[in-house]
Amino acid sequence: MTDEEKERDVMKLLLKLKNGNPVQSEKAAKNLIDSATGFGVGPFFNRILPLLMEPTLEQAVVTQLLIAIQKVMSKLRESVCP
Repeated sequence: MTDEEKERDVMKLLLKLKNGNPVQSEKAAKNLIDSATGFGVGPFFNRILPLLMEPTLEQAVVTQLLIAIQKVMSKLRESVCP
């Protein structure tokens, strides 16, 4: 799987997390966290950071995204260390 395909899959899951109903959001978050090692650090952060910078995000969505970042970082601990 190329980085472009990984980024596309990450973006699909992030948009489901952001815009989906509660069940879809929960499934997308779980899927994102479970497949974090397959996606890698680059594609994940290349997509989630611009999404977090959107000025129109609601606080609840920001919280969901930050929780997802925290869980993905703990799963990818070795890959995200300096």
